[in-house]
Amino acid sequence: MVGIQDSNARWRTLLQEQYAREIQVLASSWPKQPGLNINFSDIQAWDPNFAKSLIEYPKPILRAATESLRALCAEGGWEIDPTLRVVELPHDCKKSLREVGSDEIDKLISSEVVVTKVSELKPRIYHAQFRCVLCTHITEVAQLNELELIEPVQCDDLNGGCGRSSGGKDGTRFELIHENVTLVDNQWIEIQELPENVTGGAQPARATILAEADLANVLLPGMRVTV
Repeated sequence: MVGIQDSNARWRTLLQEQYAREIQVLASSWPKQPGLNINFSDIQAWDPNFAKSLIEYPKPILRAATESLRALCAEGGWEIDPTLRVVELPHDCKKSLREVGSDEIDKLISSEVVVTKVSELKPRIYHAQFRCVLCTHITEVAQLNELELIEPVQCDDLNGGCGRSSGGKDGTRFELIHENVTLVDNQWIEIQELPENVTGGAQPARATILAEADLANVLLPGMRVTV
């Protein structure tokens, strides 16, 4: 959809037109204020088609949102690393945990649940730099997967690297620059549907979610939350 292809440009326009003041406030209070929250209704009023794309393809569009916010902050001279989140989803995006199935995978939804268990807090690499062992060129890689470390597949010759791919007889390998990694806290949260939504002798639906950065170390067992 068009919303994915030009989502960076759309976010930039929206932020510049309607959130310039909020970005200034964010810059002055970061990291105490870790990011910018935007109500879904504001996006829908600004561009209904873009809002629809956001529901259908949240991962790439929300990634573009944070990228655009950080780019605007950098252009303003603020060396901060905020996150943009969309809150207050519409009613038709709200599902009970029992209703969440294959049709909801990779869609933007919310559900009212109760927390049953939280794991210990653990850091993970959020952003990493790797050095090519042949030419010493440094490549930055965002770590989007919390389960594995993603290394470069090629030393980027367009930005001063040697152009060799990772592995193979004529390839190179990359070393992680440990002192340059960016870490974030994360925590696994076990949740289940609200007791009043469980009918008869059925077992409550359960799931496990991941909380990162400022969302980690916030929830406790027994708390009712919207996720």
